[in-house]
Amino acid sequence: MGTRTTYPSQDLQAKLNIVVPTLMSEANTIWRHPNLVQLYPIYLETMHMVVRSSVSLMDAAIDTAKKKPTDSVASRLINYLEIHREEERGHDQWLLEDYAVTGGDPEFLRKKIPSTNVAEMVGAQYYWLYHYHPVSLLGHMAALEGNHPPLGFAEKLSGLSGYPIEAFRAIKRHEVLDIYHKQELYELIDNLALTAEHKKIINLSGMHTMCSSVTLMATIIDSYKTKQEQKMPA
Repeated sequence: MGTRTTYPSQDLQAKLNIVVPTLMSEANTIWRHPNLVQLYPIYLETMHMVVRSSVSLMDAAIDTAKKKPTDSVASRLINYLEIHREEERGHDQWLLEDYAVTGGDPEFLRKKIPSTNVAEMVGAQYYWLYHYHPVSLLGHMAALEGNHPPLGFAEKLSGLSGYPIEAFRAIKRHEVLDIYHKQELYELIDNLALTAEHKKIINLSGMHTMCSSVTLMATIIDSYKTKQEQKMPA
């Protein structure tokens, strides 16, 4: 019997899947919460802090890759990221618009200082792409785009929360967009001439983002509890 070939994307997906049950458990604590109407704006605040970094991260990865003209992996990253950067541009604005529908102030969200948990998630990506190799960013992207909401999820959340569907446009768009983005990303990973070290940093980056996502989901509940305690009379 021949040895079965495992593609890099399959290895990456297998590793990310280890964290998926924990991530889904944390997320379901939010989506099934009886006070989803109060939790959802906190979710939007948190996701905006993450998503607004997407284009800047790709800018940084492109600039770093261009400084490696003899590196075939870095060179192939440039074209992919330049296209994907434009596809992701403005997604943070979608979240601001959804936030406004819930009654939130988008200007408050623009000025909000990102939490240390967000800084740890995103900051690690800057470190790896600047100080190791820009291919690391593919793991981060796989973790974020590989766990997209299922079709019809936005409609379900609208019914559970009482907010109009216009408050869930970012989620609704990603129900479809990320299906194709994941496919394109994994095809790229499988067609790059990756070394063992490239694969290792992609997997490390992806796992870091997955574990950071679990933490972020938990902080949403924590933020909600803190706000409730602040409302209680002394």
